[in-house]
This record gives sequence, C-alpha cells and structure tokens, in this order.
Amino acid sequence: WTPSTDFLKDTVMLNQLGEIEIDQNNQTSTPGFFAAGDVTNVAFKQIVIAAGEGSKASLSAWKFLLTQK
Repeated sequence: WTPSTDFLKDTVMLNQLGEIEIDQNNQTSTPGFFAAGDVTNVAFKQIVIAAGEGSKASLSAWKFLLTQK
C-alpha cells in the first residue's frame, strides 16, 4: 500500500504518504513531468481511475510539448 516513489523525492513533490502531488492536469511540481495512477494523490485507487488518469496525463504532456519551442 506504500507507493514506490522514494527515488523521486529530489525530483517532484511528494506528500506525507509518499504519493506524487499532481494538479488537475496530472502535472507535478517539475515542469514537463506528469504522473498518473496509484502513486499519485488521487482520491481513489482503482484500475479504471488509473487508466483515465493515464489518458489525462498523456494528453496534458502532449499539450505541454506543443507549447515548447
């Protein structure tokens, strides 16, 4: 039940449970770094939610890349 995110502690913001903090677009505290699934701070940990979050993260990453020069 504990996310395996220790290797990211110097890269992105983690909460007290070790989950990756994301915004509504799955963006982390590091620009260009997106996260989804059970390792994030989403409210529910279910496969269908993780799949939807993965889709949202990929679309957000695509939009981010389009805005880069």
